[in-house]
Amino acid sequence: MNIKINLFLFFILSLFILTACISDKYQIKNGERNPVFISEFDNNYNGHLFWFAHKDEKGRYLKDTNNKKILFDPEKDTMIFVHGWQGIGIFGWMEHSILENKGVITGPIFAIISLLYNTPTYGATFPNFEKMESSYNYAIFDWQNYNNITKEHENSENLMILEQYLKNPPKKWPSIPKNFSNEIELLSSFIEPDRNIYIVAHSLGSQVVIMGYNMLSEETKRKIKLVVFLDPFTTEHYNYIAKKTGGDIHWLTGLTNQEVKEDLTKILESSGLKDKLIVISSTDIGKSWVEIFAKPLDIRVIEDDYKDLPFDIFYASKSKKYHDEILKWFFWDKKYNKILNLN
Repeated sequence: MNIKINLFLFFILSLFILTACISDKYQIKNGERNPVFISEFDNNYNGHLFWFAHKDEKGRYLKDTNNKKILFDPEKDTMIFVHGWQGIGIFGWMEHSILENKGVITGPIFAIISLLYNTPTYGATFPNFEKMESSYNYAIFDWQNYNNITKEHENSENLMILEQYLKNPPKKWPSIPKNFSNEIELLSSFIEPDRNIYIVAHSLGSQVVIMGYNMLSEETKRKIKLVVFLDPFTTEHYNYIAKKTGGDIHWLTGLTNQEVKEDLTKILESSGLKDKLIVISSTDIGKSWVEIFAKPLDIRVIEDDYKDLPFDIFYASKSKKYHDEILKWFFWDKKYNKILNLN
């Protein structure tokens, strides 16, 4: 009897944990949510700000009078990170169109090339705020539940669909840019007049920020001092690569949304974001954004560490390396602190 009871309790507990993981228990309703500051420990990846507890110089957690970890210090500026796309599964490249109708001999060759370009990962790239000194209130806007299209495999062809979903989400999706906007508006009431918000976005996360910033109130926009895009991505990148290589290679790289250039350009101009935006490029991914958006709109650009890689068999793996390594340069090495006037 005890075994049956224990098994039943285990089943109920497992069901509760599973439900808690897949449900959005931090959903904002009527502009409110308690608590506003969610610990990274409680992350359910549904598109919210998750905060990292403050530590002292010896790495010990700082606590308030109620012996709770301090997630937000009103005396400090706030830095928010928005991650980019994640590829899922080591065999994500197998669904790429490059493999369709290929012969027994040529199929494996194309598969190797596709694998190199569509380098999959098991998660989006993040800065390790947990091990960084608490010079800011650090938060991550985490939307990993919605930054992939298929649950099993993912490749660059899906990015066009993902861009469309960020603009017009299907019924089963929340609006990720709206979630971002809601979170910043909630945070805004805690920001003192002499404190600032800094937003840093990597790769595809730049599109979340552009659309979300456009939804903010003018009062909240004034509290955002600086927005930094680290090697930002749009599918216009594939058109840029085609021009750079002198041929149409969309069959290898991925597909392009025709409207994304016009849509993002209009928002960057009308929202006022371009006036407080700085773009830092490390690969052709960011370089294409610079050529297509930053230069025509006179947006400030830092290209000191841009890697002009030859388009060979190592191009994809090296691009992936430097595309991710820019996070280390920015957050850990603090390479750009002086030029950006950051602490």
